[in-house]
Amino acid sequence: MTGMDDPLLVAALVTEVLGWVGGAIGVLLLLAGVLLGGALSRWATADGVVIEADGHDAEAHGPMLRWLDEDGEIRDDHDPHGAHGSLEPGDAVTVHYRPARPERGRLEHPRVLWRPMRRLGIVVLLFGVLSSIVSFALGLG
Repeated sequence: MTGMDDPLLVAALVTEVLGWVGGAIGVLLLLAGVLLGGALSRWATADGVVIEADGHDAEAHGPMLRWLDEDGEIRDDHDPHGAHGSLEPGDAVTVHYRPARPERGRLEHPRVLWRPMRRLGIVVLLFGVLSSIVSFALGLG
């Protein structure tokens, strides 16, 4: 058998392609995850408390978050990201906010956005490396 009739040669070619594609996509995902993580790591945390909306704000209803930012100013957020209806007035919470926009608070740290991308990049990159090793072992190397 010669050419494309040889199953080992076909397997080696397929794993070679998977190695290059997996490596390239893995590196891109890993790089995006690291860069996004760097951009999203500029968050401050503060101890906060859940309060009942006072009615002065027409948009505010239900529980709100209140915390002190780095400058000592009292901040309120009536629609915090990560609040899933389990908050009761008086609950102590950790609030994550950007110092550049301290009026918007979150209950969950934004790292939940970039960690999966970074982990997926590592997995795909490892798949690409393993595919390259298999390709080399099958005879293309």
